[in-house]
Amino acid sequence: MNRLGLALATLLISTHGFSAGAADHANISAAPTVSLSASAMRTVQNDNATARLFVELEDSDATKASETVTVQANKAYSLLKNFPELKVKTAGHQAYPIWDKNRVTRWRVRHELLVEAVDFKTLSKAIGAVQPYAQLGGIQFSISGKLREATESLLIQEASTAFQKRADLIRQSFGAKAYRIKEIAVQSGEPSRIAPMFRAQMAAAGAEHSPPALEGGGNEISLTISGNVELTMP
Repeated sequence: MNRLGLALATLLISTHGFSAGAADHANISAAPTVSLSASAMRTVQNDNATARLFVELEDSDATKASETVTVQANKAYSLLKNFPELKVKTAGHQAYPIWDKNRVTRWRVRHELLVEAVDFKTLSKAIGAVQPYAQLGGIQFSISGKLREATESLLIQEASTAFQKRADLIRQSFGAKAYRIKEIAVQSGEPSRIAPMFRAQMAAAGAEHSPPALEGGGNEISLTISGNVELTMP
């Protein structure tokens, strides 16, 4: 072997020996890492409600049905404006053909209004006021963005405390001197409903002006903190 070949072989052997030694040293000195998580949860009362009101009519004349529905919907809308606390918007105006033996015999026209409120008593009164013109299709209760944000701020503190306690318990269990948080992630879960969506339809004649009793129920909000901690061994 010439001098150049001998020098290259010596360099490769030396480099390989250095890499293996460095890897062995890294494996020996690497601190153990533990993955863990902690969660916090609270039940929060729903503070927001959205009612779906509708006007629906069937007629053989589509134009006549649409005009009648529009007039009734406008009357309901005007009555709802007497309650300034409410947010009212049109959800849709649709006409559906009704078929019989391959031909359209009648038309069903439907107009929907969405009414949002934070005061459930006011919403109940408004629903009772418009029942001569519009029916109640259903009410969806939910948590407002402001309340959810405030609740999640509290949950972050609770989950953080639980995470640190768990990390310290792991440190003690393995006889480590200390721990260091390497990675951490915060994840909030979707609200878990514990009260079913309220649904009702206009009662029979004679009771149609009675406002419904509204109970918002609640939701469970959860938040999880997960991450990796590095243990400092003695």
